[in-house]
Amino acid sequence: MESLGQFVSGLSNWVWGPPMLLLLMGTHLFLTIRLRFIQCYLPGAIKLSLQRTGEGEGDISHFGALMTALAAN
Repeated sequence: MESLGQFVSGLSNWVWGPPMLLLLMGTHLFLTIRLRFIQCYLPGAIKLSLQRTGEGEGDISHFGALMTALAAN
């Protein structure tokens, strides 16, 4: 039983090391390119959603629309 615990611990340390880092960075690069650098627009969207401006047509606020769009992803 002790050797099984050591094996699982060693495997966990290896998986959560460089392989996971490469997988996360690869996924980030893939999604950044695939979604056409969408995170560049996020600060502007948050700034727009927190401003108090005159409401336009419709029943949902800027903030509500942003939160709905983020939840849908």
